[in-house]
Amino acid sequence: MWWGFGTLDDYDTVEHGKSIAMLNALDSAIGRDAFDALYRRCLREYAGRQLGWREFQRIAELETGQDLDWFFRAWVRSSGSVFYRVAGKECAAAAGGFDCTVRTERTGATRMPVTVAAGFQDGSEQRAHTKRLADLDELHFRSKAPLQSVILDPDGAIVMAEEPVTAASVTAKIQNLPWTGAGVAALQAYKQLGQVKIDDPAVRAKLALTLYDGRFYPEALEIVKSLEQGERRFFALVWKGHLLDLLGRRSEAVAAYQEAQKMPETPSMRHDQYGIVIDKQWVEQRLKTPFERK
Repeated sequence: MWWGFGTLDDYDTVEHGKSIAMLNALDSAIGRDAFDALYRRCLREYAGRQLGWREFQRIAELETGQDLDWFFRAWVRSSGSVFYRVAGKECAAAAGGFDCTVRTERTGATRMPVTVAAGFQDGSEQRAHTKRLADLDELHFRSKAPLQSVILDPDGAIVMAEEPVTAASVTAKIQNLPWTGAGVAALQAYKQLGQVKIDDPAVRAKLALTLYDGRFYPEALEIVKSLEQGERRFFALVWKGHLLDLLGRRSEAVAAYQEAQKMPETPSMRHDQYGIVIDKQWVEQRLKTPFERK
């Protein structure tokens, strides 16, 4: 990716591939004053010449005094897109006005600080920025009038199109989850699973384990229950018992372990991320002592 710099009159014509979107996003990330200073420096030093992205990153970091590798890694060295949504909003009367809360959620691969514009019934507007690394964020506004509207990226600085939810996109999202530490990303995939049909037991089993890892036990339980009658019945019954134990439903957990013990074959499975091997002997121990997360 490169840019050609001419005169200041060319400010709005810098164009190559997705560079316009990237420049708009950089403007949003570092602020207009810093971006203007960066742009003018590039015009002075590279007027009429091509500027590669590595050199552009170096100059941007010098001009801002910031480590911007996170930004260029996302916008230049990956194909991820920026997708965020308003996850919730509320406004409550308080002394002298209203306390309003806006919750945002990252639903795409790329993390960016996103501008949130809150509009109020008296025609006023307030803006705030989400934290770059926050998958879920909560912004607070104090106003004289109730909240009327919420707009993400009001200046159109970042590509904010709603991410399409398809069986293929949700399957890919689950397959790309790390086995440990997926956290809220696993919960996001679970929510999207309700909008599509994915029958692949391996995909559903992985989602169940990443939900367990994130301590989303009721959601993980729902997934393993959906696997009870298929080829992963032993997995489903044992993990159903684990999750029921963790939820304090011991009698139901015992019933699940008993069903697993009745299976005629001698199945075994490893979960190296937790250092455990699950087989009939494991299940026999769970009938005696509840599963505990260590």
